[in-house]
Amino acid sequence: MDEATSSSDTTTGKEIQKTLDSLVQGRTTIAIAHCLSMLLKTDRLVVLDRG
Repeated sequence: MDEATSSSDTTTGKEIQKTLDSLVQGRTTIAIAHCLSMLLKTDRLVVLDRG
């Protein structure tokens, strides 16, 4: 998710997040991101550290 949103401006990033929020509602979704702000609304977060 970071690569897809890294070059977008703040307004576009918020629109992407809003769209993703509606798409994943009621579904099990696996998201991989470096930026934790993209994962703020998650129910469960797994952090991989050093592999």
